[in-house]
Amino acid sequence: MIKNLEELSNWELRIIQGIINDPKLKLALFIKDGRTKNKETFKEQFTKFISTKNSIGQLVLNLQLLIERKLFFKAFQTIDKSILLQHLSTIDLIKLEPEEHDGIDFFNDEDSNTIAQNNLDVILKFGFNKIEGNILNSANFGIWSLLYADKSGNKFGPIAFWKVLHKEPSIEVSLQQLFLDSVQDKCLDKAYFNCLWSVVNTTDTVLEGSVSLVLKNLRKIYNGTYTLPESIVSANDRYTRPSLYSVFKYTYGFYSSLIRKGFKALNIKYFGVRYQHWTLFLGKGNFITTDISQLRPVNQPIDEFWADPFLFQYGNKNYVFFETFCYKTKKGKLSCGIIENDQLTNIVDVLNLEYHLSYPFIFEEDGEIY
Repeated sequence: MIKNLEELSNWELRIIQGIINDPKLKLALFIKDGRTKNKETFKEQFTKFISTKNSIGQLVLNLQLLIERKLFFKAFQTIDKSILLQHLSTIDLIKLEPEEHDGIDFFNDEDSNTIAQNNLDVILKFGFNKIEGNILNSANFGIWSLLYADKSGNKFGPIAFWKVLHKEPSIEVSLQQLFLDSVQDKCLDKAYFNCLWSVVNTTDTVLEGSVSLVLKNLRKIYNGTYTLPESIVSANDRYTRPSLYSVFKYTYGFYSSLIRKGFKALNIKYFGVRYQHWTLFLGKGNFITTDISQLRPVNQPIDEFWADPFLFQYGNKNYVFFETFCYKTKKGKLSCGIIENDQLTNIVDVLNLEYHLSYPFIFEEDGEIY
């Protein structure tokens, strides 16, 4: 269920691409919102805006999020949208125009029957408002939708705002199956993501991370491991639209964090100060009983830290595989060195890819080393 194909976000396109790439899944139908809203006059838009509670706070927050997006966090673009849209243009598409009342879309029986005739297993909800009507029973395994812990429906502003504002450590995402009685929506699965210092950055992390949550549960259907969910997902009405005070509090925290990060970056670049820094130490003896005060740190470049060592003996040499994290690229790669004369020597990069790498693990099987 979509609003517009051209407006699909990267994470939504990744789910669609995942369905297309899986030979056991088939993308059968797009259900598009066919409603065209009458264009409101400036006076009507202004009157509606000022009559909305905390409208000024929402306006300031929207400006702040626009700044974050334009200056600090570019939108993810891991999918070639133009090529994928060419393929999606061949998929069947129907337009529905449900009646909307108080933020709820009511689908009539004709719409529901039209959908049911396609004999769908699952409908993924990427568009429309909260749904009511027999359309909720028009797919074998129902309509699935993602629900974020501090965002009930589409009412309370951006994802993660309240979590970041209150400096909570994580945000919960629920994959829910919608039922006719909206109070009885069921939780299929959950995932948790770290809250970061920015609403935009946290939102990107949550949305992109939710892709695997959806695809994992789609595979449960053809694997025969899907079970009707029992736990109930209830709407979270604890949060309201951000007030102007809450927005100012968030923006103060954002720019305070930005200044601290800039100060740290200068210290790293010009003074060699290390933050969140891991170091490799060398020593001999039993891992549990050896006196760690006798271990010796390995000298490292100023712009890196080394972590997650894995020892591997081959022939008469002891190799150490480890993560090399570069402060400049903010990405880890895998390196290897040889312990000789109580020193780590012959250090080379062994695996450097486009994404972060960590925790090397080496083993031997049938004479081959993996």
